[in-house]
Amino acid sequence: MTPPYTILSLGADGVHLHGPADTAPRHTLALPAPPPGAPPPPFALTHDGARLYVFPPGGTTAYAVPPRGGAPLMRAAPPERPLVAAAASPCGSWLAAGAASGRAYVWDAPSGALLRAWDAHYRGVTALVWTDDGGGVVTAGGDGLVALWPTVGLVATRPLAGGHGGGGGGGDAAALPPPPLAPPTALATLSPHALPVSAMAVGSGGVSARLLTAAADGGARVTHLPSGAAVGSILLPSPASAVAWTADEAGAYVGCADGGVRAVAVDALHPAVPVAPSSALRAPTSAGAVTDLVVPPVGVGGCGGGGGGGGGGLVAAYADGSVRVWAPAAGAVLRLYSRHAAGRVRLALLPPAVGGHPPPAGTAAAAAAAAVGAAAARPPPPLARMVTAAEWAPQLGALDGGGVTATAAAATAAAEARAAAVWAAVDTAAAAIGVAGTPSGGAAGGEPPAVAAAAAATAAAAAAVEEVVALRAEVARLCRDKEQLAAAGRRLCGLLGQGAFPV
Repeated sequence: MTPPYTILSLGADGVHLHGPADTAPRHTLALPAPPPGAPPPPFALTHDGARLYVFPPGGTTAYAVPPRGGAPLMRAAPPERPLVAAAASPCGSWLAAGAASGRAYVWDAPSGALLRAWDAHYRGVTALVWTDDGGGVVTAGGDGLVALWPTVGLVATRPLAGGHGGGGGGGDAAALPPPPLAPPTALATLSPHALPVSAMAVGSGGVSARLLTAAADGGARVTHLPSGAAVGSILLPSPASAVAWTADEAGAYVGCADGGVRAVAVDALHPAVPVAPSSALRAPTSAGAVTDLVVPPVGVGGCGGGGGGGGGGLVAAYADGSVRVWAPAAGAVLRLYSRHAAGRVRLALLPPAVGGHPPPAGTAAAAAAAAVGAAAARPPPPLARMVTAAEWAPQLGALDGGGVTATAAAATAAAEARAAAVWAAVDTAAAAIGVAGTPSGGAAGGEPPAVAAAAAATAAAAAAVEEVVALRAEVARLCRDKEQLAAAGRRLCGLLGQGAFPV
């Protein structure tokens, strides 16, 4: 039996590392406190579990794992604020992050170079995951869409140079790099939900994996990538806030706002008929909503010290800051870890050699663990910052007298204003559903008013989403026009012998 994994949890008060028998964290790492009411920052854990990238509003920071005195290995300026989701590729070569603006970023981890920055969603990115083979990045957004981006289209391009990373955000303003290349093309864009996606998990199988999503419309869905073919939907009594596959992917867990974790067998799902969960794990009401779920891989003992062998364990974080390790088959809590400050808690699992369970001395595994630790202690390069449209606009405007650029900018602003009005309707619909509750069928004497109101709100949201999709296409066309103009400007500068726009 593989030794238990160690649990890494990140809350508003910092990072905790818990071993299988710990009652208090064996390692802690203090982080800058997020603004009041804001969730903790997203993080990316490298494939070997030895380096942790944290993305707080003040800037990206990298730490060795376990923390060595809390001193960061690297700081870099954020591309924008705030970043809300992040992940490292399985091979450890790339880092990806999504922002509240809807933009996504990919960096080359060994060099810190920014490889891509593109508009992944019209509304903010809400979740971001690499496929298990590293062949794609899956993003989910507040626009209700899920997009699969092939890795080759994100990294097979020249990096954006310019010295805008590191040291807390310094950089030579006189050496603006050229603007990003044309936006990457999604391998697939799915619309499993009418309202913002709140949680997402991608199974095994690379870009052909199954996708588990949950949204503010009160349900969870399983679909196939990249076709979008529906496997089935899960009917929930409470809004979903976290999802995870079982270790063998024969089932799915959905954490809900009422503190319950619902389980359903994937084989029981039907494309046309929602299925109710087969069982539920219920924490005390005081625990609050489930904020994250992780499952140990097959063959790893339950993280809490037994009882969850064979990959049957489940780790859940709650809004009161607590972390519980469950034995789902028994419906029992194996261990309750000391609490973070109240609020959202994010989770990850560390390999035994990194988390505090080193392999026997003198073995090949011990030598490999030592090499990982030495590599993690070396400072990584800072992550480069994106050159924003605001930085480019004066240069481009001066070049063409503000004519074509100003027209394109005005048209883009008008499209975004219309889209904002549409999203106000979506928010109204979401609020109506929250008041009315999840539709659960009509009564014999007619549909209850609350259910009718929720159904009307859902229809209004669906219509709004259709309009936003059309507006996204219009904005994309305008962006292409601006990119063509920028390319023409660069050619003109080359002819003039300047080589770059004057600053």
